[in-house]
Amino acid sequence: ALVKAGRIPGITLDEADKFLKPGIERVLSMQLSGGGFSYWPGSGDTHSWGSAFAAQALHVAKKAGYEVPAARMDRVHKYLKKLADGYLKLKEYHTTQALVLYVLAAEGKADNKLMYQLNQRFSKFSREAKVVFLLACLKAGIKSSSQVEGLLHELVADESSNPSKTIFDSRHFGSAAREMAFLLLLSCDIGERDSVGASIAERIIARTGATGRWRSTHDTGWCLLA
Repeated sequence: ALVKAGRIPGITLDEADKFLKPGIERVLSMQLSGGGFSYWPGSGDTHSWGSAFAAQALHVAKKAGYEVPAARMDRVHKYLKKLADGYLKLKEYHTTQALVLYVLAAEGKADNKLMYQLNQRFSKFSREAKVVFLLACLKAGIKSSSQVEGLLHELVADESSNPSKTIFDSRHFGSAAREMAFLLLLSCDIGERDSVGASIAERIIARTGATGRWRSTHDTGWCLLA
């Protein structure tokens, strides 16, 4: 979308395709027999965060018009749904769990009964996980924009007064930049692009610093998506 809109100078759609199509194939090459994905090529271990992240990337690619085999998507959805089926047994929730729910909801695969039950445990979600869970609730249709608006303002106020100092969270791959990217996505999804989103976007851009980039490709992906 950024290339199509001409927001990345010097890069054409044909040039982007040279990277995107092989990139999709590389991601798919890491899918294991159980439907989930490994974190590194050649690994035989399924990685829950990596699987959710891969599924999200493939969802975005498919939405942009790139070919992603339906059977491969079905396999990862079944894997993610199996993970989600065990969430009521957990005592706390982090971004990994919320992202699984978000990916399933974005693909129209949400278990709304489970989502309603987890909504009753909203206080047990980490701050970033709350943001992603609200994104999932919007996609699943179990919360309206008006219901989310107040929660968004509370989360933005909390993040502003108590900003994350995380540079990199090895468990859930979190960072301060990624949390702000999720907040921006949520503000845009409920029509708060100008009143809330603009200030968040400025802070995200400011985090690129003198290098003109974010800390990792992971951060870069979410920030550009937002």
